[in-house]
Amino acid sequence: MSGPLHRHSREDEWFYVVEGQITVRVDGHETIVRAWGSAFAPRGTAHTFQNFGPTAARVLVLFTPGHFQQFFEELSSLIKVLPTPDLVRVEQLMNKYGVEVLGPALS
Repeated sequence: MSGPLHRHSREDEWFYVVEGQITVRVDGHETIVRAWGSAFAPRGTAHTFQNFGPTAARVLVLFTPGHFQQFFEELSSLIKVLPTPDLVRVEQLMNKYGVEVLGPALS
């Protein structure tokens, strides 16, 4: 489980860890979030996350305001159609939803 360093121009993002743990970085501040804990990334902040824990993590990720699930639906459709992701089309989709990739995932 991971995501590239990115920023949302329209949504706040909240990570709630149900099981396991993840490392979350928000505007350069890194925190390990364990089960029953949470982290918040307000819109406009650079953020990413990664599971470095010894077990799988279950995380509930919420976006506000709503409707961001449409991004994931379109991304899923795009990935199903193409044998390898077309990065130009993925970037166009991200731009459509106000998401800017700023760098790689945590490593």
